[in-house]
Amino acid sequence: NGVASFASNYMAWEGAQKCADILKLAGYNYGEKLYDAHHEKYPDWMIYGSETSSTVQSRGIYHFPMNVSVMADDDEQCSALGNCTTSWGAENVEYVIKAERDHDFSAGQFLWSGFDYIGEPTPYHTKNSYFGQIDTAGFPKDTYYIFKAEWTDFKKAPFVHVFPYWDFNEGQIIDVRIASNAPCMELIVNGISHGKKYVDHEKDAVLCPVWQVPYHKGCIEAVAYDEDGNEVARQRRSSFGDVAEVKYRRFNGTQNAAADADATGCGPELAFFEIYALDKDGNEVENANSRVNVRVKNGTLLGLDNGDSTDFDQYKCDSRRMFVGRLLAVAKASEGFGPEDVELELEIDKQDIPVRKIEICCANTEEHDIAPSQAAAPDGLNAAHFYPEHTKETIEARIHPSNATYRDIVWAVVNDFAVKSNLAVIEPDGVSSMTENEHETVVRAKLEAKGDGDFRLRCMTHNGTEKLQCISSLEFSASGLGTAYLDPYDFIAGSLYTDYKGDVGNGNEKGVATPRGDDSYVGYENIDFGEFGSDEITIPIFTLDSNEYEIGIWEGRPGDEGSELLLDGRYCKPSIWNVYQPETYRLNRRVRGVTSIYFTAKAKFHIKGFSFTKPDKAFSKVYATENSRIYGDTFTVEKDAVTGIGNNVTIEFDNMLFDGRRASKLTICGRSAAENNSIHLKLEYPDGESRVLLLEFVHTEGFEEKTFDVSSVDTSGCVKAGFVFLPGSNFDMKYFVFGE
Repeated sequence: NGVASFASNYMAWEGAQKCADILKLAGYNYGEKLYDAHHEKYPDWMIYGSETSSTVQSRGIYHFPMNVSVMADDDEQCSALGNCTTSWGAENVEYVIKAERDHDFSAGQFLWSGFDYIGEPTPYHTKNSYFGQIDTAGFPKDTYYIFKAEWTDFKKAPFVHVFPYWDFNEGQIIDVRIASNAPCMELIVNGISHGKKYVDHEKDAVLCPVWQVPYHKGCIEAVAYDEDGNEVARQRRSSFGDVAEVKYRRFNGTQNAAADADATGCGPELAFFEIYALDKDGNEVENANSRVNVRVKNGTLLGLDNGDSTDFDQYKCDSRRMFVGRLLAVAKASEGFGPEDVELELEIDKQDIPVRKIEICCANTEEHDIAPSQAAAPDGLNAAHFYPEHTKETIEARIHPSNATYRDIVWAVVNDFAVKSNLAVIEPDGVSSMTENEHETVVRAKLEAKGDGDFRLRCMTHNGTEKLQCISSLEFSASGLGTAYLDPYDFIAGSLYTDYKGDVGNGNEKGVATPRGDDSYVGYENIDFGEFGSDEITIPIFTLDSNEYEIGIWEGRPGDEGSELLLDGRYCKPSIWNVYQPETYRLNRRVRGVTSIYFTAKAKFHIKGFSFTKPDKAFSKVYATENSRIYGDTFTVEKDAVTGIGNNVTIEFDNMLFDGRRASKLTICGRSAAENNSIHLKLEYPDGESRVLLLEFVHTEGFEEKTFDVSSVDTSGCVKAGFVFLPGSNFDMKYFVFGE
């Protein structure tokens, strides 16, 4: 007796629209952008969002900055700030809300999803989804409060919710957000107001305002006001120390959960508990990850859950780590007892003490290339800024708690996308344990800036797992050092694109979902291929199906003057869900120097990134036009050859770098107009010495390859090769190649 409706991912296509037109009840999966056009085209349709959102977030995990969208980070977590998106889903929670709010002809929406659930892991290599507004343990994420703000009335039940928690590196720039159903919100940091922001919940695009403030130990407060400026709600979050004790409270959802359990035959005797941690001053430790051993009085422990999508511990257990300060315990009352009689006994596991926080700072003992004077340092800049007189800094990382079981530290220099940056390098400098008033573990490293721009220093640990955890970061910048170019022979992540046109989306593992359309592209600028370059590129690609996909590779922005299509290629492999499969392509020529690479596609697919094969110049085909220098009496440099080579012409090629390998033959492709051309092969070595070998290239009618025995000369240490044309020469040279 139900009404038949239509819920489709394909409402943009005519076939789906024909089906929907039969039923007149059209459900859109991630198709809110089609509402206006389809309502005008099909005014008799009843429209609703059959599946919306697919935003991804991990409860209590915050990766900065908020204005950069990354699907998942090195810890396989998705930032709860709202800056993680899927390639098909909404750009943020506010987009979903506005899509419903601003279309009064829409009947409503089914959010995907309310709760996290086991399966459909996104990111892929974990155990469950990140789509929920509530995690698998029943704890709400920050997005829960953004929805709550838009579906509740502040005049009846005002509330305010501020996030993130308040425990980061001193001076680190933090994006602070406030969700409230009230029309005005204020952020106060350590007693100082950072201003009020107003939200018209019926019209505004931004529903959850953002403040950027530096972290300083203390507290943040969010205050909500009505239209007349009267305070209606306030929330305070304070800094905290290490875990001193763990406690529990009855979970807010206990009564409803017990009723649901009774309805499903599980019985009303279930008790739900929220386990949390306090520091020595009684402050709640909101990023606690201690392992807690749990025993039950007057009942039986059924299981533990922390809501962490990356945690593969069994649910039926009596010991589990907290995740961002929370752990759920489910117990069943023993016969003769009710849920209210069930009690817990909690103990912190002393054998498994994970690192809760890594505190990064610049050491007091700075190392400078030149001790900078006050005048040398740019105004307002400190040790976190590098310039020509200050390119190095000693960094200290303090492990909290100091008695952590795990001391492995992983350093990384990344950009805002959490992708490896070439603007600086970090080198570990040993571990020092100091005992004064209390034990302290300090890890030091040397940070050296290499080029201009902003970057982030990261410090992480595995905490006894295979995955990186506990990401700590601090911002740095550099100026006056020059441009640091991308290295095409190292892997360039897809998310490093600097230019794009069209609907570009996030890909898994810091990749990019290509835009579709004839004039769309995604581009990567300031890539330094060197003077010799490369014509072989490898691209790991993931496609949603096994169809053939077109891929174009360009030097320069497509359509711009001087740009060139280097490959009109195809990709066709059996699709493996969320798995990148590499494909190698040969371009129509080598790409050299500092330039840009662009990709075009007719359909959307995912590129993890790309790398070029660095050719071994010493044993590669080298064209005469690719010389380092040419001089002499007469010659003409044409497109693919040097022609009319006459008396006393020398063509030199630097950076041959045979690296211990010895050539036995040399092939030259040339054309000899003279009966015989005498050519001196001159090999130069690092010590300044040189070897010369005479080659006789006899007359040819056209370009021909001729191979010469060069085994009598040791090429293994050669760094430069040159061709010296003797008197009487009349020669055209196309290329040469050494062989072993």
